[in-house]
Amino acid sequence: MQRRLRNDFLGTLFFVALGYACPAVALAVNATLLDDTYTASSGFQARQLQGSKSTISISPTTTGFLQFDLSTLPDGVTSANIKKATLTVFVTRGTVKNAGSFDVKLVTSAWNELTLDGLNSEGLVGPPVVIGVTIDAADSGQFVPIDLTEVVKFWADGGPNHG
Repeated sequence: MQRRLRNDFLGTLFFVALGYACPAVALAVNATLLDDTYTASSGFQARQLQGSKSTISISPTTTGFLQFDLSTLPDGVTSANIKKATLTVFVTRGTVKNAGSFDVKLVTSAWNELTLDGLNSEGLVGPPVVIGVTIDAADSGQFVPIDLTEVVKFWADGGPNHG
């Protein structure tokens, strides 16, 4: 019995030592959210500033804006080092009125959540980089992952990061 415990202990110690000698290549890094807001394309809400709200409304008449600080990535990281980048959004319970989809687009110039509204957001949104993120009633109260690997690779290689 004592010999078996000793062998189990030595085996465990070996694997722990191996882990320190050959560290894993994988590293997960969270990006810091700098700004977030949404704008309405028409009506009374087009003039409203939404940056202080705790939610971002996405619909056929509203556009969400997010900007992340990527300085949390280790120095020297390039697109070749990035294997996966995911944005995970939470769909607030009871907010999905109709099933649908939305596209993720790059923001093309600087903006600020405290000043952006539907009247001054014209021309800020570029072409889609992720097409057809679907949302339906089953997503209500759930987290939905969105693969942004190619976008983060673009930013890591020096592409302008406006969100």
